[in-house]
Amino acid sequence: HRAHGTEVDTFIDLELEVPYFPNPRDNRGEVWGNLDVDLLIKFSDALQLITDFEVDWYGHDIEVGNVAVGYTPSRDFQTFAGFRHFHDEYDAVFAQANWRVDEKWMLTVESSYDFLRSRGIDHRFGVSHIGAEWVFELGLKADVGEDDFSVFISFEPRMFFDPAPRSRHIRSEPRLHYLGTGFGK
Repeated sequence: HRAHGTEVDTFIDLELEVPYFPNPRDNRGEVWGNLDVDLLIKFSDALQLITDFEVDWYGHDIEVGNVAVGYTPSRDFQTFAGFRHFHDEYDAVFAQANWRVDEKWMLTVESSYDFLRSRGIDHRFGVSHIGAEWVFELGLKADVGEDDFSVFISFEPRMFFDPAPRSRHIRSEPRLHYLGTGFGK
């Protein structure tokens, strides 16, 4: 129930995907690829749980897994924190905050840390201009795991700046503006 009346709202979004390889040699000799699971649980407009993971059928292990809690106290500010597992590489915590300075500008800060190895993995700061057709982002990134520091520029068609949670949008960590709040639009 909303102030303006009753409306339908998605509170659970589950997507399961298993790729099929007609030529098994393309997939280490196996016909079926990993089970990819994406799940969003929306407790309220302000609080959400988003997770995605890949299960290896043959090794019976989770190869990659993310789970994050997103908190959106307002349309202009979002935060999230979570945990990421990358099989045989690292287990890390990560956090991100997005602040929509005004309708056209957004600041993003994100960081991840591997407690097992006591080191940061990836740190990023970006300034985005949200236009009618394109999203332009300029930023700095420090990838401690690769001992790399970079300046980046990206142009993303607005049609891909979608708040729906999907693993194909999740890079190394979930990006909060993809949570189902309408923040990116």
